Amino acid sequence: MTGNIIKQTLKSDFWCEGNPALPICSFGGFDGDQRVIYDPGAGRWIITALWLPASSTIATDVIAVSQSNDPRLGWNLYQFPACGSFYTLNGSDQPHTGFNRKWIVVNSSCGSQNGIPGTGLGVFSKSDLYSGKSLIVNTNWFEFVDPISGQTDNPTLTYTRAAGREYLTHADVSASGFATTTYSYLSGATNAPVLHSGVETVTTSFKASLNLPSVSAPGCNFCMGYFSAGWIHSSSVWAFHSGVPYILSTVVLGNPAVSNGTQVINVATNIPTGQAVALRIAPLTQNGSGAMASEIVMPIVPPSSVDEAVIVYDYSSSTYYPGVKAVLWNMDSNSVIYGKSLMQGVLTPSPGFNRRRWVDFIDAVAPVPGRSKLVLAGSVAAPSSTDSEHATYWVQIQP
Repeated sequence: MTGNIIKQTLKSDFWCEGNPALPICSFGGFDGDQRVIYDPGAGRWIITALWLPASSTIATDVIAVSQSNDPRLGWNLYQFPACGSFYTLNGSDQPHTGFNRKWIVVNSSCGSQNGIPGTGLGVFSKSDLYSGKSLIVNTNWFEFVDPISGQTDNPTLTYTRAAGREYLTHADVSASGFATTTYSYLSGATNAPVLHSGVETVTTSFKASLNLPSVSAPGCNFCMGYFSAGWIHSSSVWAFHSGVPYILSTVVLGNPAVSNGTQVINVATNIPTGQAVALRIAPLTQNGSGAMASEIVMPIVPPSSVDEAVIVYDYSSSTYYPGVKAVLWNMDSNSVIYGKSLMQGVLTPSPGFNRRRWVDFIDAVAPVPGRSKLVLAGSVAAPSSTDSEHATYWVQIQP
């Protein structure tokens, strides 16, 4: 956070200069839709990405896990077919990543081939990847299709050993037009995971739409687009001060109450009881405004006497250049107890990529192990060293 670079490696060298290099490197291409996660229980880093647009006809994901808690040192590198080895279409997208004490889980968006859905849910033995063992199907690498939640499940980041399950969260809209969150989960032995699909659906009281209209920025009405697509990009499992584990999730959905408006729907579900609370963050009367991506996290320490979570989201409106906001959610009273504009942009992006596809998801928001602070990186409309209109804003926040 001081701004000093302690090591720098080109992405192409990171994935393709190993000994041996990943086989997919021989097809050309590069990594996209990257996710970088720290596993505090094991003290390891995890990176996942979709490899594109390689000349290979098989959609391929890549995984890297650090060999220690120091990311400057060695890494174990892996690749696997994102949608199953039978799937010969290079058409996957958006691999989402989660973990618990047993597995690293990657879920990719996949279509069907010859009427057979792609096996987009890959489950890997975490201990085997951390020790550098090779991937072997049905030994330490397992493939699933979730028939209920489909290709847009988000695996949870599981920050408590109390939850032996690995949950998957899925956003939808009920037949009556209300935002819903559906849970599936993996259980069983590390080398024999079992998928339990669609075990619970929480229906909120908030009207919503999977359609995400464009929002505004100063001087440009309904011009800011994004690629959130009503998909949960952030969900996690935490044990609160009572030791009870909760599933937390956040998603950006359309707001039918306001033309060209979006909203953030947040759900917290008590795992033992199944009881849930939901909170909405939305400008209820302002046309052309709303969130473009959101992430949710709860601090690890110190334990609070109140169940609370931090929600961070990218936001834009006719009076607010695209920037980053945050709120503190008290789940006991189901209310926002604090809100702050972390950083507003300083310009409206020009027409083109920066305006029509602003963010896929918040870049990073994660707990700092052993501390009550969080680290955040979000997109703001401001000049940077590599882009005249798009910058990454880094900050530590104290809940």
